[in-house]
Amino acid sequence: MTMSFVSSITLGELAAGVHTARTATERARRLSRLQALENTIETLPFGGAAARAYGELYALVIDAGRNPRPRRFDLQIAATAFAHDLILVTRNPGDFVGLERLVQVIAP
Repeated sequence: MTMSFVSSITLGELAAGVHTARTATERARRLSRLQALENTIETLPFGGAAARAYGELYALVIDAGRNPRPRRFDLQIAATAFAHDLILVTRNPGDFVGLERLVQVIAP
């Protein structure tokens, strides 16, 4: 059986998205989806190991000739996966270019 996890950073991004909805109906729909996710998938915190990995990944992005500043949240998500020795699954694999040496990234 494959276990799935979500980064606390991802949940933060999703929570922000709830509150940026333009209508109450859309906000309610987003909140319902977020709560369903929170109730069905274990959340991985951004802890000490992830914080250390973040610095390493930040440097990899610089080495790849990319600017890490606009990718801070993505790098924190990748650092969480790396710290827990997990594969990162994303719809936006381009956000993680340059990290391949340390983080396996796949797009469904």
